[in-house]
Amino acid sequence: MQDYPNCTVDSPSFIGDGKCDGGDYNTAECGFDGGDCEDFNNKYPNCNVAHQWNIGDGYCKYSSDYNTAECGFDGGDCDFFNTYPNCNVGYYLPWGIGVPWGIGDGNCDGEYNTAECGFDRGDCEGFNAKYPNCNVEFSEFLYKIGDGDCDGGNYNTLECGFDGGDCEEFNAKYPNCNVNNPSSIGDGYCDGGDYNTAECDFDGGDCDFFNTHPDCIVSSPQLIGDGSCDGGNYNTAECSFDGGDCEGFNSNAKYRYCNVDHPSWLGDGDCDGGYYNTAECGFDGGDCTSGTSTENSFHGWSVIGGVAGAFLFIKIGIVIWKRKRNTTSTMQQEIAGGGGGGGVQAGNARIQGNNQSIADNAATSPSAPTQNETREQKQHNRRFKILTSILQK
Repeated sequence: MQDYPNCTVDSPSFIGDGKCDGGDYNTAECGFDGGDCEDFNNKYPNCNVAHQWNIGDGYCKYSSDYNTAECGFDGGDCDFFNTYPNCNVGYYLPWGIGVPWGIGDGNCDGEYNTAECGFDRGDCEGFNAKYPNCNVEFSEFLYKIGDGDCDGGNYNTLECGFDGGDCEEFNAKYPNCNVNNPSSIGDGYCDGGDYNTAECDFDGGDCDFFNTHPDCIVSSPQLIGDGSCDGGNYNTAECSFDGGDCEGFNSNAKYRYCNVDHPSWLGDGDCDGGYYNTAECGFDGGDCTSGTSTENSFHGWSVIGGVAGAFLFIKIGIVIWKRKRNTTSTMQQEIAGGGGGGGVQAGNARIQGNNQSIADNAATSPSAPTQNETREQKQHNRRFKILTSILQK
């Protein structure tokens, strides 16, 4: 830095880049960040924060040094929020800055629906007048009421207008079906527990095929007869050998003693390690012809891609965190898991026991498959294992 011989900073390229950086950059020795901080210093001479560029960026950092008179109440970003001095809510980013995004944004947010927050600055007035006794487990999801999708639990109650009318059709069809995720009924996948009951028409018909196998005890009944051979309890006589999916595998004498969880992985062009890469399994159906597994070998670009993906995921997560309104359609399944009330008629006792086993297996087997695992997913899992092993060293 020829122009600033006494300026000692970590990133000299930040000097004069058009953005005011705080700390050692905004000093006389560094020409007040190469002139970038002149306007800021004239406007807020007594504002001492680490990141001056956050002042006046449109987001209120209400619980920090930014929201002070010296900093113009975050450059005016907090003027609106400061009209509610006792409203103590907000989303917190990793560095501890509170972000009250939802106040007065046009959506009724339960966490802001208090007198201290002006009932979300008026956003919840209509809701409160219509559903004064509606109490749901996750109050921040009040906007789901009347959003066009039937939500179960406390949403589907008289006090909440049966989810603002969203559940009227469901209730008419299944009046005694009490589950937390009504949208799972009749979605093409057999769900166990209270979904697979007479009251819920055996998951809206999704479990009809599975229920023809009353002694089949598996964690993911939707995998039975899905066209892909699954091992373990799926490939048993009780489950009709995965609903017929494993007939080809079982008839192949070459794999007579091959016992793996995913027989469909054999010979799929991708070398899998462990029991797959054994003589009994034909060295993964020929995928591992060398007799050695590449599962834990270092694939440089794959790991780099995995690291980049991880950071991208974190970045996306922060953006989603900040813009929660854009993610409402994907949060349906996050409200609650499990099942509701619905019982099983006496003639369905065997199915009830089957459902309990499904729930027990799901609780004790976190690795149980929930859908067919593609080659891309397998490669992703391997990259994750490699990345994890590197980070643990």
